[in-house]
Amino acid sequence: MSRHNHNLFDSANAYSMYGNSRRSDASSMSDEPFPGPREFTLPLHTQTSSDRISSSDFNESEEQYTHSRAASSTFQRSSKISSATSNSGDYGDATNLVAITEGQRLVIAIDYGTTFTGVAIVFVPVDEKTAKLSDIKVLREWNSSYNEDKVPSAYSYTKPRASEEQWGTSFSEDAEIMVYTKLELDAQESVIGELDMILDNLDGMKDLSSEYVVSSKGEPDYTPKKPDLVVLDYMKKIFERVWKYLGVYDQALLLSLPVDIIITHPVVWSYRARNATYRAVTLAGFNGDKFPRLENIKMLAEPEAAAVYTARYLKEEEPDKTVLEKNDTFILCDAGGGTVDVVTFRVLETEPSLELEQIGEPHSRKCGSVFIDGEFKTWLRDELLGPDDYEKLEPNSKKRIKPHSTTGRKMRDVMKSFVEHKCRFTGDEKADHRFTIELPAEFEGLSIQDYVDEGLLKLDCNDMMLLFEKCVDEIVALVKRQEKEVMTKYDDQGIARIKSILMIGGFGESIFLQNVIREQMEVNDITIHRPATSWSAVLRGAALYGIDKSRLKNYVRTQRFPNYYAVARDTEETQGAGLAQYQDPITGKFMGKSRLTWIVHRGDLAFEDWNLSQETLLAFTFRENDEKNFTISIYKYLRKDNILPTRVRPNDPELENVLAIPISFSNVKLDSLDMYKSSGAREPYYQCVVSLYLTWRNESLEATVVWNNNVIYPVTAGGMI
Repeated sequence: MSRHNHNLFDSANAYSMYGNSRRSDASSMSDEPFPGPREFTLPLHTQTSSDRISSSDFNESEEQYTHSRAASSTFQRSSKISSATSNSGDYGDATNLVAITEGQRLVIAIDYGTTFTGVAIVFVPVDEKTAKLSDIKVLREWNSSYNEDKVPSAYSYTKPRASEEQWGTSFSEDAEIMVYTKLELDAQESVIGELDMILDNLDGMKDLSSEYVVSSKGEPDYTPKKPDLVVLDYMKKIFERVWKYLGVYDQALLLSLPVDIIITHPVVWSYRARNATYRAVTLAGFNGDKFPRLENIKMLAEPEAAAVYTARYLKEEEPDKTVLEKNDTFILCDAGGGTVDVVTFRVLETEPSLELEQIGEPHSRKCGSVFIDGEFKTWLRDELLGPDDYEKLEPNSKKRIKPHSTTGRKMRDVMKSFVEHKCRFTGDEKADHRFTIELPAEFEGLSIQDYVDEGLLKLDCNDMMLLFEKCVDEIVALVKRQEKEVMTKYDDQGIARIKSILMIGGFGESIFLQNVIREQMEVNDITIHRPATSWSAVLRGAALYGIDKSRLKNYVRTQRFPNYYAVARDTEETQGAGLAQYQDPITGKFMGKSRLTWIVHRGDLAFEDWNLSQETLLAFTFRENDEKNFTISIYKYLRKDNILPTRVRPNDPELENVLAIPISFSNVKLDSLDMYKSSGAREPYYQCVVSLYLTWRNESLEATVVWNNNVIYPVTAGGMI
């Protein structure tokens, strides 16, 4: 078995989740965190040459998405965390209820992950700032006989054969299952990611062949829906289960309680991915329509939640193993199915309650356990079976193997066995001498030297180590980088050295991963610790955060945009492709005049801080002697429907020009700009690309424009550029 350049995929239980096997909190692999710095993003919606288009993203009834006026969301960005917890415990089914009374409030925590999703529910007195962990009810009533702290983040559009629910763990034998969709929310941030998903859709729908279209009878197994809409359909199932759980309570009393909802997200995640999650959760039913006294919807970074819970759990539930004292510094490694987050915290106080402070910047990579499965599948196809035989396992996979895709019955059975072996893998050659996986009936007579005997696939310890290698190496590099940066930056500030690494998340339960990190960090006298409930640490921490909301400060308040907003600009088009065209005298290109790019949709997540908001890039061109003053025009759609116009027409009754943003490049030195010359241009020209951010503050729309890393609007002291 040789190494590949491909990444690897899964989160421990990601395939056994489709079968009957179950894992306890202490032995399952989960999902989690996320990647990449905030990137420049293209407009959310493509425009057409027709005069009107329909808003395609979340084309749901707006009535489903009603918030109370008091409701707002909060993105956790504070450097200090504090809360108070107690013990955990095994939470039973929905009949194990707590009594609720007037004077209480309801906290709902939602942890949507790459491979698993969980929901926690807490009833606490309105003025209570602390609660026991035993007060946190982790929902375990999912599909029929599946009762675990989390349910697989899996969904299928295949028609059920009998009573299958086609989500979570309940699937028909022939189901094509959408898995790891969370990864695709962030993949849309890049052009390559967008193109990759288009190719996946074409593969899944047989390149739109007429035979496939006819045979599907309008209900294809492979959905053409975008990832955010798949997440919405999945979250509707989650909400149904939560609503069923809450349905046993006195409804008049339940609906009279104040409600806080906490949604977790990866530590570094794009606005678009956060917005897609926020919209899916709220449109699914977690909104003011269902909860009339909804006060807050808050978004919380996963490591923040995990740190609060894990540190307190070790302090209160495992006092004989106490590893944290005042002024201690520790690294939290949240290793899930999709990504791995590494963050450093310092203990400010241990009594009367635990208080933590984040140190330095967090780091995140897409190197979670789902990438190990992808490596295994790549090896099966490229080195063992070959593309033709591999297609018997997983049709439509000759071109690419990716974690976020669909999976059929045969591959699910193979991967279920592989994941079970992967979860138990320790790296000990004696304990992990041989792993066997039974291939489907088509391979019954197949034998390949050293690897396959009459359809029985055999892997040894070295084979498994090679499959783990890339992910584990990247995680070790993340941890070492975090340690080095923190100690380099804070060594002269009297901050104690890092003594512990707390491992949480499904992949964090891997004995092999723990052993490798322990071996790599022993030279620095750093110890490894993992709480028994590490799989659900993020979920439980989010619930604690909701309980302790008055004690946690420094949040960036957010709301939802109440309207559709577009930027009007002249855009390059094919000659004759649309109305109101002209040939640009500067570039020689054919342009569509006053085209609308809808950068904000009604219900989108709105931040007061422009640094957290969606970025839209706008280009301005001019020649040396041209006027260099421009106006960015922002329009609001006045109608209640979502049939949005694509251009500004004179005296258009559907549009209102709500912002006219003046910008000027008059004082810019031309020799500092790039010069362009196109075949249709008579003389060279220059171009400046600015970033536009829309925010919602004090019930009004505001804009920020950034160029060359400087805010040029609103204008501060010193005037325009």
